[in-house]
Amino acid sequence: MLQFLVKRLIGFLFVLIGVTFITFLMGFLAPGDPIRTLLSEHFRPDLYAQLRHEYGLDLPWYQQYWNYVTHLLRFDFGLGTLLADSDRGAGRGRICHQIQ
Repeated sequence: MLQFLVKRLIGFLFVLIGVTFITFLMGFLAPGDPIRTLLSEHFRPDLYAQLRHEYGLDLPWYQQYWNYVTHLLRFDFGLGTLLADSDRGAGRGRICHQIQ
C-alpha cells in the first residue's frame, strides 16, 4: 500500500511539473511583447527597459520559470489586467459593490 502511494505521489509530481512547464511555455512563446502592450502609446525606451527588469522579463527562461512556480506556490498570480491591482483583491470591490 505504501509503495503504491509513493508511486502515485511521484507520478503526481511529474504531472504537476509538466503542467506548470507547459502553461509557462504558452505564455513565454506567445507572440507579442507584454511590456509594449502595457505601454501602448506611452512607449519610451527607458521606461520599457525599467519595466522589463521589474517584471523579470530580462532574466533567462529558466529563472523566469522558477519565479513563475514560486509565485504559484504562494498563490501570487500577478497583476490583474482590468483593475491593475493584485488578483487577490481584484474581486473584492466588485462583490462588495454588488451587495450594496
